[in-house]
Amino acid sequence: MKFYGTNIENIKKIKGTFAYCIEFIKEYGFMSFLHHAKLTIKKGKFFIESATVQQTSFPKEHEIFSLVPPTKKQNFEKNYKVSVVIPTNSDENTLSDLFSNIMSQKGMNELEVILVNSGKHDLSSFQKLSNVKLINIPPEKFNHGTTRNLGASKAEGDFILFQTDDAIPANKNLYYELCKVLDKNPQCGCVSPIQFPRSDADLISKYIISNHNKFIKKYYTKIKPNSFDNLSIDQKRAVSQIDDVCACYRKNVFTKYLYSNIQFGEDVELGVRLVKDGFEISNIFTNCIIHSHNRDSLYWLKRGFTESMIFSQILGTEFSQFKSEYKISSEEELFQVLLSIYKSIRLTIDYLKTCEFPNVHETFREIRKNSQKYFFIDGKPNSSDPSLDYIFEKIFDGFQETKTKKILLLQSFLIALKGIENFMKETYPSTKNVDAELYIGIYKYFGLFMGKILGQYLINSKKYNLKTKRLTEIEKILKSGV
Repeated sequence: MKFYGTNIENIKKIKGTFAYCIEFIKEYGFMSFLHHAKLTIKKGKFFIESATVQQTSFPKEHEIFSLVPPTKKQNFEKNYKVSVVIPTNSDENTLSDLFSNIMSQKGMNELEVILVNSGKHDLSSFQKLSNVKLINIPPEKFNHGTTRNLGASKAEGDFILFQTDDAIPANKNLYYELCKVLDKNPQCGCVSPIQFPRSDADLISKYIISNHNKFIKKYYTKIKPNSFDNLSIDQKRAVSQIDDVCACYRKNVFTKYLYSNIQFGEDVELGVRLVKDGFEISNIFTNCIIHSHNRDSLYWLKRGFTESMIFSQILGTEFSQFKSEYKISSEEELFQVLLSIYKSIRLTIDYLKTCEFPNVHETFREIRKNSQKYFFIDGKPNSSDPSLDYIFEKIFDGFQETKTKKILLLQSFLIALKGIENFMKETYPSTKNVDAELYIGIYKYFGLFMGKILGQYLINSKKYNLKTKRLTEIEKILKSGV
């Protein structure tokens, strides 16, 4: 049998797409399927790809150095001269642990550490070390871009490596491998390793990191500088993705471009400029940096909001219209839908706490089914998230809740939850022992989702001169503290 214009891999994709469509119709209804299908075709996304990951365990810190083991007999072709710039507000004890890790890096001819201290701790003891430079600045002067530039201005190495003070190299060859990529590839403007979560990372942190790594690998490709503006927003983000948790540059390249004076997204903004000038941004997947934080829902809400606002400016991409995509035509309608989604999530979690399900798939099926049911039902939930309660009271103060039938935004959130479901299928046999963490994770992921939606809505409101006093206040609250 011959299949013209296709191949077996495409057949598999088509088969998977049909299965996804049938499952979607069962859970969300045929009219909702038609709506989302039109949007998908319009955006040019014809095949559904799941967000599964390969990792199944998360080692403890004492196991990290065996996570990405070096070859039995490491042959260092060169010994590099590296300046490690670390913005910090940590104390001496925290940094001492980090220093012992940094100084164990192999393949370094010379290695200096430049601390830019914007905290209240006295770090003068580090000045006694011959290979350490200390720069003290007032806390209010800290800026993600210019503070790093200040540290780089004191660098004497051929390579400048930026690292946060809470990140741990996965093994003793990480710095060498980063420098080697730059040394062997003149067109490489910057190289970063992927992140790997700490052993105490919560569910949502593990998922976000794993999904981000998968996202970068999916779109990891070389592009011509003059084609950047024609890329999708995902492709733009992927090909310009520098990660300041750990990022390495040739000194002559970085000092020419420098970071911009911005408080968020300074790494991606520099990546865009480098790509447009013909450089490539590299990510290594054979080594990693250990880094994660357990944040509350309010942090994720603010992060989602800030990412929407900043990356729309950096990447030069506008978002879809709310009226056509979600059938939401006013600020009041959006607030009402978000309140109804939060209520339905709380009632669903109340229900889940009374049941026990055999596997991850059945748990998420119940989440989808009951969230849509409770969206239309009045009820007083017992479950809640303190930080989301706080922000709803803060930004929706005085807003009168009324019933709404506009469920498309909830369905978009439930579709996004499919990524967490796939992640859990790969990493947890069931939700039995992680049910409490799952409930908290749902709140946190809703916070992230809600933040992105509010950011996108505010961008559209500015475009059409529809920004109100309430939206101005929301922007002020959500842009602080990220």
